[in-house]
Amino acid sequence: MAVFPVFVEMDQRDCLIIGGGQVALRKIRILLDAGAKVTVIGPSFCPELEQLASEGRIVCLPCETEYTLDFLKARLEQGMVPAFGICAASDKQVNHEAAVFLKHSDVLVDSATETGDCDFFFPSVIRRDPVMVGISTGGQAPSVSRHLRRILEAALPEWTGQWAERMKDIRRWVLDHVRESRRKKLIQHMTSEIWNEYAQQGKETKAWSERVCELERMAESGEEDEI
Repeated sequence: MAVFPVFVEMDQRDCLIIGGGQVALRKIRILLDAGAKVTVIGPSFCPELEQLASEGRIVCLPCETEYTLDFLKARLEQGMVPAFGICAASDKQVNHEAAVFLKHSDVLVDSATETGDCDFFFPSVIRRDPVMVGISTGGQAPSVSRHLRRILEAALPEWTGQWAERMKDIRRWVLDHVRESRRKKLIQHMTSEIWNEYAQQGKETKAWSERVCELERMAESGEEDEI
């Protein structure tokens, strides 16, 4: 299977989850963290999902297993078509039948029990907001993804997000004040310089105001050509 790695804006996107157990819970927590609107259907729901429902964070709709497809059909006929469908029931056949049905309705599907039914996969994720790294084996070897995540987590310091935020500010300033032919080289220089400062000192050695003055002087004098 050929897949395309992409990060999707999930805020307020409708997601439908089949199944109310621990597997569903793990995926639902990821979706909620991304701001998705989650509806869960199943014959029963684990206590954690019931708690999320009581808090108004998800909607749980009871549905006996044998009526799952009828339930899905009724929802779609009512125009309640989700952006994503997550088949996470304990019954492999239910997951497969639900996946096929959702695909026919042009819903992108993830299945917890059959990679062949998947249109997308949940990667192992490292977060150093705003930096995010996703690792996937296409559902073939989840343990490999988890192992690589542990390796990369150790390689990405906790201050990686602060470094990225600072570079966002610097990049914005450079785009406004430095001529186009020199921007890329200057930004690359500052990216390395600030990373090294964090690595050696655990913080920036120069205040942001000082760095702005330095960049402005370089831009005005043309010294960025020497970088």
